Amino acid sequence: MWVYGLNCKPTLIENRKLASKQTIMQYSFTTVWHVMSGIEPVWQAINDVEQWPQWWPGVNKVEQLKPGGVGQINVLTWKSILPYTLKFKATITEVRTHKLITAQATGELEGSGQWVFEQLAGNQTKLTYYWQVRTTKMWMNLLAPLAFIFRYNHHVVMNWGGKGLGQKLGCKVEVSHL
Repeated sequence: MWVYGLNCKPTLIENRKLASKQTIMQYSFTTVWHVMSGIEPVWQAINDVEQWPQWWPGVNKVEQLKPGGVGQINVLTWKSILPYTLKFKATITEVRTHKLITAQATGELEGSGQWVFEQLAGNQTKLTYYWQVRTTKMWMNLLAPLAFIFRYNHHVVMNWGGKGLGQKLGCKVEVSHL
């Protein structure tokens, strides 16, 4: 089940390795890209993850470990305006052409992401991204009271992606965060 909108809440978990408890942050983001283009070029751009670094500032590197549709595995390295990078593995768990792409993330972020594609009238596409993750880096968990910084950073990266997609496709992209 997807939680729509932005929600950040601390959760107390037991860290069995350290035999202690620590606070982790869980994030739920929803970003909408309203793309003034047909669905096919939007689908191609999002589906071709290995090309993201060419048009999406913030995506430093994509390394494909296993090719092809469901089961495809990529390691993504991200960088934004804050002085850190995030690296995680994304495994594609569901693909419905021109409808959705779902992935599970493991590594420095753990959770799930889902792109939902909707063809609109007038050769426009609504692209919604749902991102539900938790942080696994201890320093990020220690900064849980400053979650607004991580929310802001996520929004910056998604704004860059919308702008980059628009430049790649030669069209206007409006970005909103719910």
